[in-house]
Amino acid sequence: MKQDLRVIGALFGRWTGIAILAALPVVLFHLDTLWLGNQVGEWSLVEVVAELFLASAILGFVRLARVSPEDRGFAVLAAAFLGCMLVRELDAMLDLVFDGLWQVLVTVIAVSALTWAWRNRADAIASTRRFVLTRQASTLAVGMAVVLVFSRLFGMGDIWGQFIDLDAARVVKNAIEECTELLGYSLVLVGSAGYVQRRRRGLRHARAAQVEREALESELPVAHG
Repeated sequence: MKQDLRVIGALFGRWTGIAILAALPVVLFHLDTLWLGNQVGEWSLVEVVAELFLASAILGFVRLARVSPEDRGFAVLAAAFLGCMLVRELDAMLDLVFDGLWQVLVTVIAVSALTWAWRNRADAIASTRRFVLTRQASTLAVGMAVVLVFSRLFGMGDIWGQFIDLDAARVVKNAIEECTELLGYSLVLVGSAGYVQRRRRGLRHARAAQVEREALESELPVAHG
């Protein structure tokens, strides 16, 4: 019974965490519009937190690539893909250096990662297969669908321009698109962090088992010929 209650409690805890992340875009939207008085643009709380979530997911995969050779192929590709998305999110700031810088950076990251993955394609395929078989992969996939599809379609100015004037429609479009992107990036962070934690926990268990096995072998009597 205690074990059953522990499982139910863990599920409720995960649900509570996801519920808080789901509420976060709305809370930040209110802070942006009512407290800071901005229009949820490039320098809003919603945008900054979304970029921080994306950067955290990237760092998680980078760390996984460093500590787990078995996961390095997928981790490099995932970090590179999310890195390209982060660069795209930072396009306004990068364009202050020179126009089109973000496109150069995305090209360099993508070509470098794909070239490395092709040279290590067996490991990349095997580690990617390992990832897609987990529930964290589904969470990350839903998050990417929200960011790349839902936020773009639901935030189309043509939709909202039917009900309000064009200037207001542009503000509403930005607000909806940025808030739904933050929701999507929250799911991406949940999926990536969960997978990285799972794999690192597996590595710790494997190393502990190896140490225990070596200790047992050292205690065995040595046979003399």
